[in-house]
Amino acid sequence: MLTEYPPQEPVATTLQNFIFSAKFPVIACTRRTGTRDWHKWELWGLPFMDSFEINKIAGAVLLALLVLFGTKTMSNIMFRVHKPEKPGYEVAVAETKGHGASKAEAAKQVPLATLLAQASAGKGKAVAKKCAACHTFNEGGANKIGPNLYGILGRPRGSASGFAYSAAMKAKGGSWDYDSLNQFITSPKTFIKGTKMAFAGIKKESQRADLILFLREQGANKPPLPEAKAEMKSEMKAEAKPEAPAETKTAATPAPEKPAAMASAEGATLGARLASADAEKGQKVAKKCAICHTFESGGKNKIGPNLYGVVGRDIGSTEGFNYSDAVKAKDGAWTFELLDCFITKPKECVPGTRMPFPGLANAAARADLLAFLRTLSDTPKPLPAP
Repeated sequence: MLTEYPPQEPVATTLQNFIFSAKFPVIACTRRTGTRDWHKWELWGLPFMDSFEINKIAGAVLLALLVLFGTKTMSNIMFRVHKPEKPGYEVAVAETKGHGASKAEAAKQVPLATLLAQASAGKGKAVAKKCAACHTFNEGGANKIGPNLYGILGRPRGSASGFAYSAAMKAKGGSWDYDSLNQFITSPKTFIKGTKMAFAGIKKESQRADLILFLREQGANKPPLPEAKAEMKSEMKAEAKPEAPAETKTAATPAPEKPAAMASAEGATLGARLASADAEKGQKVAKKCAICHTFESGGKNKIGPNLYGVVGRDIGSTEGFNYSDAVKAKDGAWTFELLDCFITKPKECVPGTRMPFPGLANAAARADLLAFLRTLSDTPKPLPAP
């Protein structure tokens, strides 16, 4: 006997109604279309959605989760962070030098007066192009972002007519001298905190000196340049002890009579002293001058000009050296007599010179030095008559 099983649809519907009818009035209905069954859900008797729509939503959710977690996994693989063996970060800190080392470095810094003695206003004009965007340099020039700089040296700070200075600049007071201008150009915001000056500064000291010398030329009144005395102190101590006079063939005299011999040398004419001078001793004396001068042919200018061929050379004629106004105004050539006068006391012989050396009092030592300088020439000049 064949047993006819009840259709599956009523059984499924009955079970679903039994499960859901207790809490939710959900009814699952099955509709057969052709060879495919469509399950349609109803909620409170209203059409909800069929199983095909549910599958699409579930698939979309699964795909979104797959993309989310897959992207996270791939990023962890690609950008793997390796834990350091030692936790934390090492910060490189420059070694701090001792107090003594900082003093030694400060001592090595070239004084401003020395830099200005070696500076060139022509080079400073090129450096001043950095300032031209904010300043003018000609007399009566207009204020721009910064004030006109004509006559800046010696001018009271914050005094350019018509320019709106910062409160910090107005409160600074004083006038622009060589030292303060050098500090301001080095780092404006360090020298005057709160200044409106946007320029970061010029770190290279030689460029600052060139610029300051150029600014000095842009004014009717040119303040005298500072004297470069600092680097000469060690030489001054050595100069305090006079050198012994040149040896003579006469019999040795008692020690107390040496001052009389020195007085005799001072009283002798320059020609007589040069006739008995020793160029080799003069070369040793010239070591005192080596800090400021060079002696070889084509040697560079330092604090002072190169001295090759100085005997008989026109005064103030060394190419590329920035002479003081006093030396430029001096006419003539460097004769033996004028050199002897200048070496004895430079500032008395040529008032206004920037020569920091105080002079060489020993007449015999001067004669030896002049004899050495005479050899620094392709055609040495004849000695004056005794």
